[in-house]
Amino acid sequence: MGFQQIIDDASNIKYDNRGMTAFTTSRSGYSRAVSRGGQPWIFEVEFPSGPDWRDYRALVADIMDNQRHTPQKIYFNTAGHDWIFGYQGDYGGTFSAQFTKGTNTITLQNQATSGFNFKVGDILQLGTNGQVYQVVENVPYTQTSVKLHRPIVEDSSSGVNLLIGADCGFNVYCTQLPRVNLFAQNQFGFDAPFVFTETYD
Repeated sequence: MGFQQIIDDASNIKYDNRGMTAFTTSRSGYSRAVSRGGQPWIFEVEFPSGPDWRDYRALVADIMDNQRHTPQKIYFNTAGHDWIFGYQGDYGGTFSAQFTKGTNTITLQNQATSGFNFKVGDILQLGTNGQVYQVVENVPYTQTSVKLHRPIVEDSSSGVNLLIGADCGFNVYCTQLPRVNLFAQNQFGFDAPFVFTETYD
């Protein structure tokens, strides 16, 4: 299970997919913002303190073996977490789409017959091995153009099946691996949150 078990049993999850922006201020006091590109998903995951060490000892050994150099795919699809990225639209089938690398828009090749294809905040993945993107504008069923939160990094393609909502998997590295904290009798936790950062290899 590796890092997925940490996600599934998390007590607190924070995420960030904001773009990197640089600010400069002139001598006259005016500020200017410049986008520096890149908008990786970053997850800060806190694990509860106090579970029985005997139940998690093998998992901790697996995590320490993977360390921070092994990429993994993580999901937010357990019964306790599927609401985080749950699909808000009205389509019950599998979307397919075409897209061009470097743009921030995809074109749906099939769609809902009423309601919405997507709503703001929905996420989608371009194929099973693609990156995950967030929808930034409502997409009624009459519209096939979907605006995303960042430019597409995959090569241009057509007829690609989309994964949506809790079915999306994030390709990540564990960029902050906390130490194990043992206490009391057979209880454990970690001394800091885990941080998972999206990768594109």
